[in-house]
Amino acid sequence: MIGQKEITLSSILDFVYCKRRYYLRSVERQEDINAYMELGKEEHEGVDKSSIKYDSGKYTVTNMTVYSDKYNLYGICDEVIFEESLDGAYIDFLGINADIYPVEFKHGKVRHCNEYIAQVVAQTICLEEMYQCSIKKGSIYFVDADEYYDFDISEALRRMVYDAIDYIQNYN
Repeated sequence: MIGQKEITLSSILDFVYCKRRYYLRSVERQEDINAYMELGKEEHEGVDKSSIKYDSGKYTVTNMTVYSDKYNLYGICDEVIFEESLDGAYIDFLGINADIYPVEFKHGKVRHCNEYIAQVVAQTICLEEMYQCSIKKGSIYFVDADEYYDFDISEALRRMVYDAIDYIQNYN
């Protein structure tokens, strides 16, 4: 929308984690690179290249650009799974109907982190607008543990992200 600030998916993560971190990274443009972040970058290499793979009724798309015009939100999903379904959204670039599942890759052991969840919910908001659908589940893949943390995309989680968007849009 005209007059709105552009908001990145990663700024939603930063805001939910810590408003000060959001300010330093998104407003002041300061980076606080540490050893864990460097390791995370290395682990991300597999999904930082765009690809489409098919296996048993599922398309896995990596490094997929997503956006929401309504919220002026944009970014890149590490991985989006499109599982063929007659009741799913029509995915024009694949030529199929599918249920959609965003997956975010993270470093470390499996854990519940609101900021990671918020990033996946922000991705969901973009994907829902792009494909005019409803997405019920998301996932965080913890590379070190080789495990997924799956969760339902609830109204409370959506509200957390909408509140972050509102705050960022109205921040002076």
